[in-house]
Amino acid sequence: MIIVVAPSAYSLLPELLEIQKKGNVTFYLTTMGISFALKHNIDVDSFLDVGFKVRAFSHKPPKVPGIEDYELEAALVARELDAFLLTTDEKVKQKKGELGVKLIDLESLLGSS
Repeated sequence: MIIVVAPSAYSLLPELLEIQKKGNVTFYLTTMGISFALKHNIDVDSFLDVGFKVRAFSHKPPKVPGIEDYELEAALVARELDAFLLTTDEKVKQKKGELGVKLIDLESLLGSS
């Protein structure tokens, strides 16, 4: 299973680390997400060290009113990879159909790992 972690869900990274150790999930962070983490003093280095991958959206992302660029990039990368998106941003959740993404939440992820 492939999951793109949006910056709004970075508070869940410690739980995701435990899931990553089981080896049946591949997690991606985005380049804008890494920038977000650096600006907000969120340590993502340890997650990259254990195999979280980094990916950028391959095209210039469109603007979607009400959604931050770093959340949008995560959604677009998830769509591009045909992956699940883990986000806590309510605006992204509301526009999942418009964005063409499949969402997953931590509870579902814990149940499937």
